[in-house]
Amino acid sequence: MLNPQNNKIMAKKRKTNGEQQKPLYEWAEEHLFADDVSQFLGFCKLDMYEPTDVVPYHEFLVLKEKFEA
Repeated sequence: MLNPQNNKIMAKKRKTNGEQQKPLYEWAEEHLFADDVSQFLGFCKLDMYEPTDVVPYHEFLVLKEKFEA
């Protein structure tokens, strides 16, 4: 059986076109204020993203910009 922690580590190492990818919640925890993380993730669910979806940084930035607008 796979350890979920290993999956998380593997997700961090994935790259597309040289760009690092991480689960959406990790980008949010690293780049948003703690009070905004749950609101941001709820906003992303409206856009059909789950907190565990692995996305590249530029995609996170697009979502963050929509959230802050």
